[in-house]
Amino acid sequence: MLSQKYFLAAQHGSMPRTYVAPPTGPHKDFALRFREAVKRAGLPTTLAKLKLIFGVSGPTVHDWRHGEQLPSSSMMAVIASKTNVNYDWLATGRGSIDVQASQDAYQLARRIERAPIETRRYIEAILSVAESGR
Repeated sequence: MLSQKYFLAAQHGSMPRTYVAPPTGPHKDFALRFREAVKRAGLPTTLAKLKLIFGVSGPTVHDWRHGEQLPSSSMMAVIASKTNVNYDWLATGRGSIDVQASQDAYQLARRIERAPIETRRYIEAILSVAESGR
């Protein structure tokens, strides 16, 4: 629900430019992650500035912020890069928002992949025990 201040401003057509209504589109989960990435990066939040940062139109940024459409995969990579967040987190919500945590997990997975089969089985057994809560 809008606060009294925003309710009155909306009635009189003087809604503050920095106010962004909650996302309502079919991709609202992405919209929330996009907003979090922009905020975390300390980027400006106005459409005019975000469209320049990402090189797209104002309506496109509006649609991202409100969950009306998703960016292409290549634009998703640009957004992740410019906001310094993990691409997988931005695109799907899975994993850590932190780029370094993602890189660390990738490096560990590569090391496990190169290990002998006996070592991989041992690691799988350890993980099974840990996941079962024993």
